This record gives sequence, structure tokens and C-alpha cells, in this order.
Amino acid sequence: MDLNRIGQYVDLCVDAHQQVFVIRQGSRLLKQVPIKGLQKAALPFEQFAVLMCQQALSEQRRLQRVRQTTTVPVP
Repeated sequence: MDLNRIGQYVDLCVDAHQQVFVIRQGSRLLKQVPIKGLQKAALPFEQFAVLMCQQALSEQRRLQRVRQTTTVPVP
């Protein structure tokens, strides 16, 4: 983490062609971050909706596992 940037504004842009988030401060490029979860193809709405539901369910299960491993039961 670059502590020199805490509290400063940055610009976040989407470069759809390269499939990355571009982070800039003024004209200075700070970082490019790949966008996760892209399908790289056009989907019919029904297929897109099913995919979003599957991903949401997967994320919910992942968060439940994290909570179970980090939560200590109180006697």
C-alpha cells in the first residue's frame, strides 16, 4: 500500500478493450487492475441472469465459510 496517497483523490477508469481498471492521479498512471469475472462474450439476458445468480450464491457461501472460521462461539 502506498501510504503517500492516503486521503488523495484518484481517477478510476474502465478500459473495456484491455479489460482492466485504470487508476490515475492527474496524468500519472498508478496502476492497471484486471477486471475479474468477465465472460468475454455477449450473453442472452436469461443466461446472464443465471450466471449472476450462480456467482452471488458462490460468494454468499464463501463469506459464510469465512465467518465460520473467524467467529469464535461465546459460551
